Amino acid sequence: MGSRSRRLERSVRDTIAQVVGAAAPIFDTPIRHLESAAVDARRHGRLVHELEDAVSEDRSARLAALRAGEKPGEGLFVSNATSLANDYQDFTRELLKRIAEARKQGDPRMSPERQAPQRASLEGAFSGKDRGQALSGLLTPKAPQPADAATPAPSEPVPVKPSAEPKQAKPATTPKKAATPVSQSVDNETIVNVGIYLEPDLLERLTAIRKERDTTYADLLVEAFDAVDVESLTEHFAGTTAPSLVPGQMPRAVKVKRSGSGIQRQFRLTVAQRDYLDAIADKVGAPSRSALAATVLAKHVDRT
Repeated sequence: MGSRSRRLERSVRDTIAQVVGAAAPIFDTPIRHLESAAVDARRHGRLVHELEDAVSEDRSARLAALRAGEKPGEGLFVSNATSLANDYQDFTRELLKRIAEARKQGDPRMSPERQAPQRASLEGAFSGKDRGQALSGLLTPKAPQPADAATPAPSEPVPVKPSAEPKQAKPATTPKKAATPVSQSVDNETIVNVGIYLEPDLLERLTAIRKERDTTYADLLVEAFDAVDVESLTEHFAGTTAPSLVPGQMPRAVKVKRSGSGIQRQFRLTVAQRDYLDAIADKVGAPSRSALAATVLAKHVDRT
């Protein structure tokens, strides 16, 4: 940071201090301005540390489309959100330290009566690349007070006026059965974004069906795989051999028609569902998971 920038920062801090005084603290951690990340956060409804993970997924989807001979669709504008995510993490660390210091100094604004119920830990609020570990233990929640100590028992029993009509007891409800444990591990149930390139007409039809049924693209994809014979896709993606025109000449393979340039949509799938797409794509010879999913969706929509 140059001397001019430092003078400007001091001037801004002095101006803020004159306006707010001691009513609010001024933090030292700067947060950089990144318009591409701001636009992506609003468009996709993601936090900055979630964009950090989405960047690598978007890059993989673009490379997969290029390898398949397809035109990459509209993805993220931001190419690297790590530095911005670090800024927010540093600010969160400074904020928690300020709160802890205010508690130790007996600041009345930090009294339990004026505080909202806290989370057990802020570590779970930051996912991806062990970000939560850097924030764990900075703000230890206070132990709850015993109920008996907070409300002393009355010295004399208070008479209760009987109601005109006795209330009928509610019928006992049958306890719910415990959920059956799933076979997948917790990692397999993690939600990830998978970029699927769809032709405009197919996307329009899928969007209409999704709105009509109030469902998601991921649910429509699962429904499509349940309805379409996966074994028949091998013939769809397999190239046929053309006879050679000259005797003894090596036959030429007819190129398989790939899915054209489409519009990318992010399908929120589990890790297990994404791995299933990759396995089926290898099995039937699909050039990519995007081409496989688009083909299955198109076949299913044509039947409905």
